[in-house]
Amino acid sequence: MEASIIISSIALTISACSLGWNIYQFTHSKRGKFKFFVKDGFDMNEGAYDATDYLLFSVVNISEGKRYIKEMQIEYGVEQDDKTTFQRTIDISFPLCLEKGEQYEYKLTPKDVHARQSILHFDLKTLKATSTVNDAKYARLVVIDTTGKVYKSEWRDLKQLLPHSVSGV
Repeated sequence: MEASIIISSIALTISACSLGWNIYQFTHSKRGKFKFFVKDGFDMNEGAYDATDYLLFSVVNISEGKRYIKEMQIEYGVEQDDKTTFQRTIDISFPLCLEKGEQYEYKLTPKDVHARQSILHFDLKTLKATSTVNDAKYARLVVIDTTGKVYKSEWRDLKQLLPHSVSGV
């Protein structure tokens, strides 16, 4: 009698684990997932030595179905993983629909970085500007889907986009 109870308990445990795994797989396969790629690049302009550097942010829909993007932003940071960030919304028509495997690319150029000079970060305690986007050394792409979930790419160094002196830009 004890052997049949032990065998039944083992069978119940295995079937419960199997059911739990199937529920986990089902719920995770339905979730929206985005994968980010960031590449350095440059465009050749008119002259042979006139090239424009850029960072190319790519977001790819790797979920099972189509996903809708509600908002995209470029987030600038003074240091990696720093709370002092500046965000700029990318001006495209939203919601943006990405089919399975489809990708959207955004080029961040030096012009985009320097156009943000007027953005300030205020310290709420002293009510003084602590830093501007000119101090930003890193950037990343932030994607918000229609469910409100936030996806962030890795931080990328802006060295190649920033001149040695920002004055006169």
